[in-house]
Amino acid sequence: MAEGEPFCPPQSKSQALLQGSANTPTPGKRRAGSHSKADVRDDMDAPAKSETFAVVAVGASAGGLEAFTQLLHALPGNTGMAFVFIQHLDPKHHSALAELLAKASTMPVVEAKNDTRVEPNHVYVIPPNVNMGIAQRRLHLTPRADLPGLHTPIDFFMHSLAEARNSRSIGVVLRGTAFVVRSSTGGGRP
Repeated sequence: MAEGEPFCPPQSKSQALLQGSANTPTPGKRRAGSHSKADVRDDMDAPAKSETFAVVAVGASAGGLEAFTQLLHALPGNTGMAFVFIQHLDPKHHSALAELLAKASTMPVVEAKNDTRVEPNHVYVIPPNVNMGIAQRRLHLTPRADLPGLHTPIDFFMHSLAEARNSRSIGVVLRGTAFVVRSSTGGGRP
C-alpha cells in the first residue's frame, strides 16, 4: 500500500454482485429495486451522531493478556469508541478474559454473546470456540468450524469489521511488546 493511499478491504461477494452492470444506475438516477453500496452498509453508517463512533478491533495471540491489560489501563473511559478484543483461545476451555480485563478498565467489559449491540465506551471480548463478525451494529457469533488448519478469528473479525464499518473501523494487532495499527483510511505502523 502506498503512503497516503486509503486501505480498501477485500470486496465481498455481495458487494461485487451489486457493482455488476445489472445494478449500475445511470448517474443521478436509481433503478427501482436497485441498491447502492451505501444501501447495503449496516445501520452504523447512518448520520446520527451516536452512530458515527469507531469500532476498534484489538487482536492478540493466546499470551496477549498483559498487552490487553496495558492497553486498557492507558485508555480513558470516554473514548467515544467501542473496543472488541479477539484472542486466540483454547476452544475446549472456559475463558476468564472478560473478568480479568474488567479489572483494568473504567469501561464496561463483557464477553460477547450472539446479537450483542455494540455501544461506544464499551469493551467486548470474544468467547472461546467461535468466529465473531459484526453487521448492523451487532456482534454475530458462529461455532468454530472443526476443519484442519489454522483458526484465524482475528482475521475473520477484522474483515467483517472493515466491510461493516468502512471508515469507522480500526484494527490493532498486539504482538509481544510491539503493535500494528491499521485503519480503513490507511496508514499503519509496525
